[in-house]
Amino acid sequence: MNDFIQMAANVAVLASLIFVALQVRMGVQMLRDAAVRNHLEKTQSISRLLAENAQLADLWLRGSQGGLASLAGGERVQFVNFCMFMFRTMEELHAQHTRGQMDKALYASNVTIFRDIHQLRGAAEAWQVRRHLFTPEFRTFYESYVTSGEAKPLYDLPPSG
Repeated sequence: MNDFIQMAANVAVLASLIFVALQVRMGVQMLRDAAVRNHLEKTQSISRLLAENAQLADLWLRGSQGGLASLAGGERVQFVNFCMFMFRTMEELHAQHTRGQMDKALYASNVTIFRDIHQLRGAAEAWQVRRHLFTPEFRTFYESYVTSGEAKPLYDLPPSG
């Protein structure tokens, strides 16, 4: 009888450990899902800001095409800070990806977006102005990956053919 009780206790302990392992796995998945949702909200907020604010959209267009020198003082401040918001969003995405918390396909598509953004004169200049404010790891990543490769136009149809 004593052996039966000991065996039942061992089975109960094993069942508890399996349950805890499943709970931990579910918790990790929930954290990953939350990280993805958080990042999607941030990247969508960038587009939403431009779509809903004509003044910001105009500033973005002028600054992107003409560079920082084409903007007046206050406009330059607003443009560079908007770019900082985008760069910080990318830095956070990269950190989450490095920790294994970001979906690989989503990460790749967002890096492509930032590659396309970096080709814009104003965004490239804003990066030069503020690059020192980012972690060395992110600067290395950004400058080796985002600034390389073929960028696509953001607002114009690509050439046909």
